[in-house]
Amino acid sequence: MANAGRTAIDAGGNWRASVGKLATVDWLKSNPDWQGITMAGSEVITRQPTRRATAELLRSAMGMGVRPAPIFDVDLVTKKRSALEEIPR
Repeated sequence: MANAGRTAIDAGGNWRASVGKLATVDWLKSNPDWQGITMAGSEVITRQPTRRATAELLRSAMGMGVRPAPIFDVDLVTKKRSALEEIPR
């Protein structure tokens, strides 16, 4: 969020209006916009590429960039996690 806000400030003009557009973002984990960007199923993924993609998604919501493409295959990540959970401990 800070990266996206910094973009608005650096762009000059009315950065508060740009940041204000984030009020329209659905911040719930169930929002499908997060899938493949920062979420894989119900899991939050917190790696550097997902942080960048999340910032790009927020910039897009502020009208300051294009919507990023998913950076990973949600189905593949979910299947791998399910397989790991089935391993006896």
